[in-house]
Amino acid sequence: MSDYLALEQAILEDRDDPEPYLVYADWLAKRGDPRAELIVVQHRCDRIEPENGQLLAYRDELLRRHPVLVPALDRWRARYRWRWGFIERAELDDPTNDDLELLFAHPSCRLLRHLSLDLSYDDAPLLVAALGVAQRPTLEVLRLEQDLNDPGDEPYGPDNRMLRQLPRLRELVLGGRDLLHGLRHDGLRTLRIVDGTPVDRSAPWHLPALGEVVLAADRAALDPLWTAHVPALRTLDLEDETEGEPPLLEDERIAQLIGQLEVLRVAVESLVPDPEEASAYLRAHAPRLAHLRELVLHDRIVSDLRTHSIAEWLPNAVLTA
Repeated sequence: MSDYLALEQAILEDRDDPEPYLVYADWLAKRGDPRAELIVVQHRCDRIEPENGQLLAYRDELLRRHPVLVPALDRWRARYRWRWGFIERAELDDPTNDDLELLFAHPSCRLLRHLSLDLSYDDAPLLVAALGVAQRPTLEVLRLEQDLNDPGDEPYGPDNRMLRQLPRLRELVLGGRDLLHGLRHDGLRTLRIVDGTPVDRSAPWHLPALGEVVLAADRAALDPLWTAHVPALRTLDLEDETEGEPPLLEDERIAQLIGQLEVLRVAVESLVPDPEEASAYLRAHAPRLAHLRELVLHDRIVSDLRTHSIAEWLPNAVLTA
């Protein structure tokens, strides 16, 4: 293994330990690489002298003095957060395939940890496919959000390669329509769906490490979850109510999954068939929810729970407006 690859591997083993970064800085300094000073100065600003105004100004001056350290992307569409000499987080608005290639090829992105992409409707499937053409071994958080306000006319098929190229992925945030063909990943721990139905619902999911699911879209986006292999799932957060769907406890697929949860956050109208009889319904079904360590009920419609003390039969419940 090349020296620089071994040094980067040491960083990846514990990203919060500055020592491997500083060892890397020494190695780079001997080769006249300006990144060496950037590592040292950014570490000093972060950990030693965070309120030293002169040092902070010098840190920014280093990037202006050495533009080669910054990817040559449109600064109005690209935002970066640095971590000790490398870009840790990149956010791109409406990127092209060339933008992604430039980003991943740039030395400052060799340790990229978090990538956030706001995608146009038509370009989204092409860019998702582009993420699947090569391994992205350092990415841990990926956010893909497709603009659904101006849908195009051309049909396209979901991608089934991307997740295989992200071995360290821990959190996936999705918004869009049929961007991925099923979800299969052994290390994914958090899934957030923020809009649409971004995963093809006809394909199975296999997510053995998944511990948390947050949904801010129609419940239909999670249809494959109810029968998926998700033995580690402990937190389910259904942020919005879903019209036309049966109450959670009336759907046996979901009710069985609730049995393994520790935390459930849900709108009252998604949990009970009649908000005006919410207290009686929850009292009757309290044994099915009593195992939860935390039950958060979002009561946006002012159900009759406001006038009853649910703590008597659900001491783990918290009612929020």
